Amino acid sequence: MDYLQTADDLTVISTDEQRRAERFFQDVHRKRYLAARVALRRLLSTKTGQSAGALTFSFGHSGKPFLMEYPHCHFNLSHSDGVALIAVSSNYEVGVDIEVVSDRGNPGEIAMHHLSENELSHWSTLSDHVRHDAGYRLWTC
Repeated sequence: MDYLQTADDLTVISTDEQRRAERFFQDVHRKRYLAARVALRRLLSTKTGQSAGALTFSFGHSGKPFLMEYPHCHFNLSHSDGVALIAVSSNYEVGVDIEVVSDRGNPGEIAMHHLSENELSHWSTLSDHVRHDAGYRLWTC
């Protein structure tokens, strides 16, 4: 997933996606973002029959993208490091989340920003030696 496969790949990316890609400070993150978006667009193209570049994303109240013209095409994308995961369904809303486990960062800070109140309450009762991995597991659930 790390890099685009052909020069043609960038032709399917929208202006908004290009602007968002430009906000990444590191080139590797920009390339990974674009590769994931191209993969999503190509997959949704096969699902909808519309060209990958013509797909127009709208966004729900929590920022989750959807295709206004295809209300029964549910999808979600998550990427972390060099890995991307895409889920697509014709019947149900879907959600995916992946995260590369890292020793960097403060587990408490990660928990405070990404866990619900109930998850945080459970996480805080755990012993120090299991909190790190448990925090990532709860976050991606």
